[in-house]
This record gives sequence, C-alpha cells and structure tokens, in this order.
Amino acid sequence: MLTVIIDTNFWLLPFQFHIDIVEEIKKAVSGPCTLSYIDKTIDELEYLIEHGSPTERRAARLGFDILKQSSAIPIKTDKLLNVDQLIVNTVTGPDFAVATQDKELKAKIKAKNGRLIVMRQKKRIELI
Repeated sequence: MLTVIIDTNFWLLPFQFHIDIVEEIKKAVSGPCTLSYIDKTIDELEYLIEHGSPTERRAARLGFDILKQSSAIPIKTDKLLNVDQLIVNTVTGPDFAVATQDKELKAKIKAKNGRLIVMRQKKRIELI
C-alpha cells in the first residue's frame, strides 16, 4: 500500500485553490493508500496561523482544520531537522509518495527516485 506524506504547503491548497486535497489525492493514487504527515507540520501550520500574513493565516487555519479532520497519520520524528529534510529521510522506497508544491523538495525526492503528487493547472492533483 502506498503511503502519501503530505508536505505543509499542500495543506494550504484548499484555501488557495478550493481543492479537496484528501479526495483528490485518493483519486490520483487510484488505489489503497495511507495519508500521513510529519509531526512537525503541525508546528509549521501553527506558526503561520500566529505569524503569517492575513491570507496565510486563513489558509493555515483551514489546512490545520482539514488535517485534524482527515484520517492522516502523523509520522513521529525527533524534530531537529526541518520538515523537508525529515520527509526526504522518511521516503525509503516505492511504497512512499510525497505531496508537495516545493520545487527544492521535489528535486530531492526525484533524486531518490521517489514518487510525487503535485497540483497541475491549479485544479487537479496528479501522481507522477
């Protein structure tokens, strides 16, 4: 079964582009999958809620609410590294995919021959 690790920036997409990321990811995978996130993602969303611009605050608040309501499972880490590095370290093979819009993270995942889930044309999500 595929484990999809959702990066912090992906949790902001519902506010920015009115996309149901949970359902769209499940459609893109077209099979059984487990949604997950790095535990430090919560810290990043909380930081944006408290310190971001008004638009970032609203996006982060909605993303935080969706994360809490979803069936996504937290991946426990030591939290010493940033979320992107923790994601790269967690992706260990073809059983993982990373949902992100971060260009640098995409390059790191591709370098490890990892799978990506990305947004295309601001309206659909694809597994690549």
